[in-house]
Amino acid sequence: MSDHKQTSLMIPLAVVVAGIFALLILSGLLYFKLEDGYPQWLMAIAALVSVGVSLWAIYLLSETLKATRDAVDSANQTVELTRDIGQAQVRAYLGIVAVAAFECHLHGDLSFQLRIDNTGLSPARNVQHRSATLVAHDVPDKSDFAFGSLSEMELAAQQNVNLYVPVDIAAEGRQAVQEERQSIFIACEVEYFDVFNQQHQIYWLGRYTVVGRAALVDGQPQLHWGVTPVFGSLRST
Repeated sequence: MSDHKQTSLMIPLAVVVAGIFALLILSGLLYFKLEDGYPQWLMAIAALVSVGVSLWAIYLLSETLKATRDAVDSANQTVELTRDIGQAQVRAYLGIVAVAAFECHLHGDLSFQLRIDNTGLSPARNVQHRSATLVAHDVPDKSDFAFGSLSEMELAAQQNVNLYVPVDIAAEGRQAVQEERQSIFIACEVEYFDVFNQQHQIYWLGRYTVVGRAALVDGQPQLHWGVTPVFGSLRST
């Protein structure tokens, strides 16, 4: 506690003590004077003075208690802020990164690789993730995706894990993508707990488009894919 706060607390206490002593002295004087036959109006004045001093002492005591309570609240807020900063420095932070696209020309299958990174200083527990794909022209809403079932895992600090998202689209959809009339959208949602048992969520949405073609493979052009993150790794606490 600072010197200013200590002084502000000591002054009311000193006044209270002085008031108590004043009441004791006044009571003694009144006792001896009344024995000598002083009039009743003097007794009334003395009583009023005693009541006033008592009320003033009670007020000063309540202000002292309030200042003490405020000092305790300020100390508790400092402790909570220090705790939150410490947890933020060491907790797990997950993010989603697009890595690559794979295409099997024999079966016409597409598979896109994502990576979940833990850039924090502690493990992420109960990591649950799910993904979905959609072929569309405009950016779809999250509710437009048919997400699959959740998969669970653990992810240590400064580690990552690869996810492979298959894309199952009809022939007309594939043709529209190759002609760059539509795009493939991949959404990925991750939920996890940090070591402080706080839950977090991230959502990632990427737009995949054909950016080039190479030599024919099995009679089909080898496509080069480009990805544009629509939504990055949005953390929520």
